[in-house]
Amino acid sequence: MSIESLASELGWSEVPSGAAGTALELLLDDEFDRLKRPEREAFVAIVRKQTPSAEGTNLAVCEGCSHVILARYVGQDLKCRACGAGLDMGGDGSAEDSGFGFSLADYGKTGATLLSEPPADPEGGRLELHESRGLDEALVLDADNKDWDELQDEIEARRKAEAEAKIAAAEKAKREAKEKAEREAKEKAEKARREAEEKAEKARLAAEAAAEAARLAAEEAARKKAEEEARLAAEEAARKKAEEEARLAAEEAERERIRELEKARPALGCVAGERAGEVIRLDDLEGEPGPETAVYVEGWPEKAEAVLVVGNTPAVVDGKAVSGKVQLELGSVIAIGGEAYVVEETQEMGGQQAAAVHIARNDKQPGGPWAYWNEEIKLGALSDCAINVVDDGVADVHARILTRFGVVVLDDESGQGAEDGVFVEGERRPWLLLADGVTFKLGPRGPELIAKGGAARQKAGQKAKAMKPARHNRSVFDVYDADDELLQRVFVFVRREVRFGAVGVSPEDDSRLLNEWVLVPAEHESAEIADKQGGLALTRDGVDVRRDGGAEMLLNGEALQPGSPQALKRRFDLEVGERMTFDGRVYRSPSAVERDLGPPRLGMKGGHPTECVRLDRVDTKHTYVFLVRMLRIGSENFAPLRVDLPGVEESHCQIMFSQGKFLIVAPKANAPVFLGEVEVDTGIAFPLEINTDIHIGEARIRFRELNPQDFLFGEPDEDGAEDSD
Repeated sequence: MSIESLASELGWSEVPSGAAGTALELLLDDEFDRLKRPEREAFVAIVRKQTPSAEGTNLAVCEGCSHVILARYVGQDLKCRACGAGLDMGGDGSAEDSGFGFSLADYGKTGATLLSEPPADPEGGRLELHESRGLDEALVLDADNKDWDELQDEIEARRKAEAEAKIAAAEKAKREAKEKAEREAKEKAEKARREAEEKAEKARLAAEAAAEAARLAAEEAARKKAEEEARLAAEEAARKKAEEEARLAAEEAERERIRELEKARPALGCVAGERAGEVIRLDDLEGEPGPETAVYVEGWPEKAEAVLVVGNTPAVVDGKAVSGKVQLELGSVIAIGGEAYVVEETQEMGGQQAAAVHIARNDKQPGGPWAYWNEEIKLGALSDCAINVVDDGVADVHARILTRFGVVVLDDESGQGAEDGVFVEGERRPWLLLADGVTFKLGPRGPELIAKGGAARQKAGQKAKAMKPARHNRSVFDVYDADDELLQRVFVFVRREVRFGAVGVSPEDDSRLLNEWVLVPAEHESAEIADKQGGLALTRDGVDVRRDGGAEMLLNGEALQPGSPQALKRRFDLEVGERMTFDGRVYRSPSAVERDLGPPRLGMKGGHPTECVRLDRVDTKHTYVFLVRMLRIGSENFAPLRVDLPGVEESHCQIMFSQGKFLIVAPKANAPVFLGEVEVDTGIAFPLEINTDIHIGEARIRFRELNPQDFLFGEPDEDGAEDSD
């Protein structure tokens, strides 16, 4: 049988193509089980749609696994060979019977399935056919015992049919072989095509993968390159930024250096004349100066010194006429023409205080003396004048006395009349500089007054028990705020020589004081302090520091050699050992202060240009003061003892040392000073008793004797000693 005849038998008008044609080929070869279940179900669906009558007659369909079998190939047991389920083959459920015990469709086939039981007739028997008949198996004759000739005819007919079937089968086999060969060739070609397509697809995918890999590699390379370029750009930008920042920092450092140099650059403070109160910057001396008398800076910036070049206009320096080129000291007072100047560092102009003077009558008439403490006052006949003189010829406000740049100046305020003016030795003066021994008259027929150095005669506290300092009787000022928190501890030393070291008294003799100032390292400091480490000593012109031994000492970064004193500059840094650092400053009065003859002396009447030396110990609350003449207390930055609390004014009060005693004075009427609960009279130098509380604004300053425990670091207890933990 061919596919075409099978298609016709199944009721199809033409041979289906595609999957249906392949299914017909497999049905014809009884190889339908090669198809997968979805393909089987698809074919069953086509058959049921196109030729529903074929199912059950020409085709058997397994409902369990969708296996399809041609009716001629169905076994006698009517079961699916794929899954073993029963098959439905028509109304009575039995296959076509040949009447000889086998299915006619299987006749002549090797291995044909025989009926398992003989016919139902019990009289029936078995007939062994002769081999010449061409039958391979015994046959069971029907019970009706047909005529043998008929049977032979049937057998002959069957043989003929079988022969024809063999021929047809051979043709079919040939055809099927051809078809199979064609199919196999087609399948091979299809397989080759698919393989070629698969190879092409694989090649395409490989190419795409390679292209993708190349793209990713290129992107990665580009990314790395971009990152590298970005890194290099960032490094370059950072380098340029660092260079720019370094350049700017260097420029700022240079500007700061210049600013610091400018602060130390000498300048002129006009104390009297048309420009009184002005600070005048000095020009550098370059080449030959002109014929005019002028003050210059020479050696800037390495060594800035002030020089006076006297030309056509006479000049007086510190009361002495000079000529030519004169080297000027800081604090020198210069009179040129109708003006007077003081030479000072620019940064020091606002912090200068004049030496103490007072005004007295020089005609043995009653009145005075009148105190003056660097605050502007009026002199005249009016009652509100601080220096009240009611003699004939005295104007209501005849003059003003004030301090400019550390110099006490008297300015004439009386007017231009013939009876007005201030006269010195018969000559009318618009101003004069007041110092010890300067006399002047108020008007041509008014009284003669004299300026005297030092404080006015004390009017109060004559019986007060002031503390008289000695080597064994040192003093401390503890500064507290309104909440009684210790802000600063100020050690005050009053001797021409102040020694410092690791111990106070001698280890061999506790009655012998080795050092007034005991140096005890704090936790953050590291220094091996010797018993005799060094000292501060008063000289004619200032204060020297020396190293006697022990830890290394640096003054402004330069090592101090043992036994070689060095003069302290206005500002200095002192380092002892490691990290024990002091910020220092020397406070001076103008050099015009009249000095006593002989060795340098302490006290208000000593005439020394140095007021005090202050050393602030870095990162601690300790301050050390070498008091020569005066310790000013106030809120200004220039104050030797700065107390920045509410109610504390600039130059609020002054602690002085005179004739072996501490004194306190309140120079301003609007800045009250209390000793305990007693207010100090303005302008009166009042003896300062030991264990006294000084109240200025919201600050309380405890004045007491020094306890050896004070040199340690901690909070003081009630009796003044510190808890050293």
